Amino acid sequence: MIIDVQLLFDMGLIIVFSTILAYIARALKQPLVVAYVISGIILGPLGLGLIVNSAEIMVLAELGVAFLLFGIGLEIDYKALKNVGIVSASGACIQMILTFIFGYMVAFFFSISPMERIYIALLASFSSTMIVTKLLVDKKEIRTLHGRIMIGILIFQDLAAIISISYLNAIGRLSPNLLGMVFINGIGLFSLAILLNRFFFPRVLDYAATNHDIFFLTAITTFFFFISLSYILGFSIAIGAFIAGLALANFPYNIEIIGEARALRDFFSTIFFSTLGMQLNVFVLKDMFAFFILMLVLLIVVKPMLLIAIYNIFGYGSKTALDIGLGLGQGSEFMFIIASLGLLHAHISNEVYSLIISIIVISIILTPYLMRLRDFINERVLRSERVAGMIKNHAIKKLSSLPKKIKDHIVVIGCHRTGSLVINYLKNKGYDFVAIDHDPEVIKDLIKRKIYAIYGDAENMDVLSSAGIEKASIVVLAMPDVEASLFVTSKLKKVNPGARILAIAHTEEEAKKLHIAGCDFVIIPEIASSEKLVDGISYLLGGMEK
Repeated sequence: MIIDVQLLFDMGLIIVFSTILAYIARALKQPLVVAYVISGIILGPLGLGLIVNSAEIMVLAELGVAFLLFGIGLEIDYKALKNVGIVSASGACIQMILTFIFGYMVAFFFSISPMERIYIALLASFSSTMIVTKLLVDKKEIRTLHGRIMIGILIFQDLAAIISISYLNAIGRLSPNLLGMVFINGIGLFSLAILLNRFFFPRVLDYAATNHDIFFLTAITTFFFFISLSYILGFSIAIGAFIAGLALANFPYNIEIIGEARALRDFFSTIFFSTLGMQLNVFVLKDMFAFFILMLVLLIVVKPMLLIAIYNIFGYGSKTALDIGLGLGQGSEFMFIIASLGLLHAHISNEVYSLIISIIVISIILTPYLMRLRDFINERVLRSERVAGMIKNHAIKKLSSLPKKIKDHIVVIGCHRTGSLVINYLKNKGYDFVAIDHDPEVIKDLIKRKIYAIYGDAENMDVLSSAGIEKASIVVLAMPDVEASLFVTSKLKKVNPGARILAIAHTEEEAKKLHIAGCDFVIIPEIASSEKLVDGISYLLGGMEK
C-alpha cells in the first residue's frame, strides 16, 4: 500500500510541475514537450531528487506511447498507407542500413567494445515514434503526404527494433527459427486486425454505438486485448496498441473513439516525456564528450540529410524530403528497452548505457526546434528565387501529362478534398485545366483519368511554368498551407497579373492576408460549412413554422 501511495504522490508531482512549466513554455512560445522533459530533469536525480525510482513511473509512461499509437492506428487510411508503404519501407531500409554503418564507424574510433558498437549503431538507426507522432498530431500533419510517409518509416523502424530486441535477447541461445517466428507472429497480429476489421467489428460497433458506455468499453477492450497479445508474442505494447487502432480503423465512429482516448493519451504522454528528463545523466558526458557530440551530429544532422537525399532521389521534391528528414532526426524510445536489455545481459557498461540514454533525451528535446528549422528553411531558403532555380524537380517530366499548347486555362494547385471536388466539376463541365500536386499517387490517378496533371511543389517555379501559369485565366489555390498560397500569389502577380485567384484559408486572419496579397476570392471551409448548416436549420424551422 505504501508503494501505491508513493506512486500516486510521484504522479502528482509530475503533473503539477509539468503544468507550471507548460504555462511558462506557452508564455515564451516554446514547445510544451520541452517543458515536460525539463520537469523530469527538475524532479529527477539531476535536479531536486524528489523522484528517485522512476521505474514504476516508466511503466505508466509506456501507456502514453501506446495510447498515442492507438490514435494513429485509428486514423490510418488503408489505401493511403498502401500507397506509401513501399516508399516508406524502402526509404527506412536504406536509412537504417546507412546510419547503422555510420554509428558503428563512429564507435569504432573510441574505446568501445564490439558488442557496445552494435548498440550504438542501433541508436543511430531508429527514430522516436512518440515525439514524431505527437508533433504531427499537434501540427495536424498526420494525413499529409510527408506525415503518412513518416508514419510508415516509423512503423518499419519499430518492427526492426522489435527484431533487434528478440535477437539481442537470444544471443548465446539463438536458433535458426527465432527470426522466422518473430516474422510469423508479426504477420499473424496484422492479419488478425484486418480480419476483425472486415468481418467482426462492423456489426459489433453498429450495436455498441447505441450505448456510450458499451461503445467506449469495446474500444478500450480492443486496445488492451491487442497490447496483451502483443506482449505475449514478444512484441512491445506500443506495436500492439497501433495494431488495435488498425483493427478499428475506417469506421464512421473513429472520431468518437479518438475523442474519448485523447484525455488518456495526453495524460500518459506527459508522464512519458517527464520520465525522459529523469533519465538524463550529464556526468557521464565529461569523459566521453567528443563521442557524445559526434553521435548527436549523426542523429540530428547526418540522418536527416540522408533521408532528404533518399526522398529527393525517390522524386518527392525538396519540400517533402525536408519535412521527412528534419522530422526524424532523433533517437528512439525503443532504445530505452534495447539499452536496458544490453545492461541486463552485460553487453554494455553502465557508462555506455547512461550515454545512450542522454543522447536520446537531448535529441528528443531538440526535435521541436528542428521542426521549426524546417519551417524556416521552407519559407526563407527553398522559396528564394536563387535556390528555386537551382533545385530542379527531376520527376516533372517523368510524372506529368501536359498539353502541347494551352492558354486561358484554369490551374488547380492541391488535389485533396477541396481540390478534388474542383477537378471533378471542371472535368464534368469540359473546361481546360491543369492540376498540380506533390503527391505522386494522386498525380498517377489523375493521369489515368486522362486529366492534365503535373507532379511537384507549388513553390517551384519550374513546376508552375510547366503548368502554364503565365497564360492561365484562373488559378485555384486549394492547398492547406497558407504560406504556400501566399508565395504562389506573389509570384503569379508578377508573371500573370491579369489572372483571377481563388484560395482557401483556415481562419479570418489567413483570409485577410490572402486578400491583401492579391487573391480575388477566399473561402474559409469551416465557416462556409457552418453557414450552410445554419441555412439548413433555418429552412427546416421555417417549414415547421408553416
